[in-house]
Amino acid sequence: MGDLNLLKPYAVFEQLFEQKIRIEDRDCLEFADINVAAGVLTSCHGSALVKVGKTQVKVIPESGNSGNITCNVEFAGLCHRGSRLNAPQPKYAQWLSSTIQRLLNNFAFPSIENQLNIFSINDPNILTPVASYTLKLDVFVLHDDGCLLDACVPAALVSLCTTKWTKLYAVTDEQAAGSYLELYKPGPQNETKSLKINEWPVSLSFCFVPRPVADRKSKTVPIIAQPTKRELDIWDTDAGPVHITVSQGAVVDLSAVNAFLTGLWDSLFVAGANESDVVNSWEVLFDSAVSHAQKVLQIIQKAIN
Repeated sequence: MGDLNLLKPYAVFEQLFEQKIRIEDRDCLEFADINVAAGVLTSCHGSALVKVGKTQVKVIPESGNSGNITCNVEFAGLCHRGSRLNAPQPKYAQWLSSTIQRLLNNFAFPSIENQLNIFSINDPNILTPVASYTLKLDVFVLHDDGCLLDACVPAALVSLCTTKWTKLYAVTDEQAAGSYLELYKPGPQNETKSLKINEWPVSLSFCFVPRPVADRKSKTVPIIAQPTKRELDIWDTDAGPVHITVSQGAVVDLSAVNAFLTGLWDSLFVAGANESDVVNSWEVLFDSAVSHAQKVLQIIQKAIN
């Protein structure tokens, strides 16, 4: 049988939305609970577990020896209903990987290459690097109930900021064949190495809903914060999700699905009203994102400290 998500009893939905907009027992602009924990896996240099609502994301960075930070997002085998044995990763995982990679490179660690250099043990001035590390950031989605980017970004930040490994020095300048254990050794003081973060980007997801539906709910704005997967499945043909990233109190990244479809903007407008109503919706969205990002940042930093 085909995807049951395509079978939508609209009459039932209309009766439901006459009473409330969201399936979840949350107000339209009420965010999901977030829980952040660091050091959840003792077998790794750094790890984190983040829960946003029912969505759980686990991150495991591993130290390597040749570059920068490489991010990869994978869905666990049983995290979503459509999974099959040996099934390829969904395209959404590729989007998550590239988005997290971009946020890390542009905001969190813009000069990460300077922190991942390996120097010769015979170089007293430590000026010229002879090699570098590669940190492999594997993000595993344990359960998908929406808000994936909201959970993946703090999981990546916490894992990288709590990662520590033994600082290595090159014992020879020659790139001889053989094990890296023969080429690189810990220093005489057995120092440890960690990363210093530049900014703390926080990503939050929203969803526009048709204006007539919102008007029936006490004239509220046509926006819901951190929609669940079921809510997105309901609204997928009528509106679109918006992902906003906030850093240092400012919106630094924004992406919207179906943003260029006329149906979305028709749903935002009110008949006979001016553009200020649409502008007000975006202002409410931005203000809510900036305000909640501060709360998320406090939870992230508390988990690290």
